Amino acid sequence: MPCDFNGVWKHDKTENFDAFLDALGVNAAKRKIAAAITPVMEITQDGDKFVVNASGGPGGATKLEFTIGQEFESEMFGHKMKNKPSWDGNKLKMIMTPLGDLKGPIVITRVVQGDELNQRMEVGNVICTRIFKKQ
Repeated sequence: MPCDFNGVWKHDKTENFDAFLDALGVNAAKRKIAAAITPVMEITQDGDKFVVNASGGPGGATKLEFTIGQEFESEMFGHKMKNKPSWDGNKLKMIMTPLGDLKGPIVITRVVQGDELNQRMEVGNVICTRIFKKQ
């Protein structure tokens, strides 16, 4: 059974974020700015349909609307990405393929455990974990 991602999620802690951004090819100045930001995600889930409103992130306010199994495009750090969302057991998995000069693909796996949303981000052999607390 997939997790229930509904709610407002505020960033709490991160491990290995700078190395992750470096592996993507993000320059040092942008990495420093990204590390200082506290993102908040508001997620509305209706079965396999999602709306994610994010604020306080490195790209400013963003809105993603997607359905599991359907590819869509988005932007990350000003670069276009092709995204493929899927379920991996109870986890939400997103494979993001850069359409520009960012390195990738990026694999983002999210799972809810109690009042925490654990977000694991991988590029190459670099893994970053970000924890969000439900508000």
